[in-house]
Amino acid sequence: MIIRCVIFLIWASVIIATPAIEKGTRIAQEAEGQRDGFGTEISQFKLIIKNPKGASLIRYLTFVLKEFDSAKKSIIGFSRPHDIKGTKLLTWSHDQTHNEHWLYLPVLGRVKRISGNNERSSFVGSEFSYEDLAGKVVQKYIYTYLRDDHIRLRPVWVLQRIPRDSHSGYSKEIVYLDKEYNQPLQIDYFGPDQRLLKVSVLDGYVKYDGWWRPQTVTMSNIMNGRISVLQRESCQFKTSVPHYLFIPSRLEKVSL
Repeated sequence: MIIRCVIFLIWASVIIATPAIEKGTRIAQEAEGQRDGFGTEISQFKLIIKNPKGASLIRYLTFVLKEFDSAKKSIIGFSRPHDIKGTKLLTWSHDQTHNEHWLYLPVLGRVKRISGNNERSSFVGSEFSYEDLAGKVVQKYIYTYLRDDHIRLRPVWVLQRIPRDSHSGYSKEIVYLDKEYNQPLQIDYFGPDQRLLKVSVLDGYVKYDGWWRPQTVTMSNIMNGRISVLQRESCQFKTSVPHYLFIPSRLEKVSL
């Protein structure tokens, strides 16, 4: 862990600031400041996984997120159908160090740690990777302002962000950041060869207790034609969430 922290800090120290980087970083930091402070979030989702021929799988999950001093910690738990019921993913999105993931699969009866290049892997057969599900902390990216624009008739800042983490599956991401919501309307993900891999469209924003959240997140894989859609069915903020939900050793026994 110490070695990983040192490497991360070295990456942070070699940026040469330009006006575009300074502006992009400032916009990203201000947006992050507007998004933080919610304390806890509990949402119910329907996950729809579609193949290019039109066949679909539907899965239902609970998402719980809690802010800690130097990290955001989340847990996802599936309730149905039967073949995935009890599957859980715990993610620690650290402010300064690499994210950590633990996956519990009932069929194996054990907790598996997801790390390194495995973060690029598909989550439960969807087009969302483990990396996609982690929080996007500003200091873990190099942000560059590209332009002001409009998307779906809404004014946005267009920002490029380059992951500092060498294990990332992306060389860069283009973020279309809504100026009112301080949330992305679209994210374009590029692979190591600079080819467009995936496009995420976030739509139907609703304000819950002062916090904007999209009703749908559609991840389209440009390479294979598959689509995964997260549909939010409910959302609550500032509810009581016990700390033990986010302890890896208790993941097997946690009930959501």
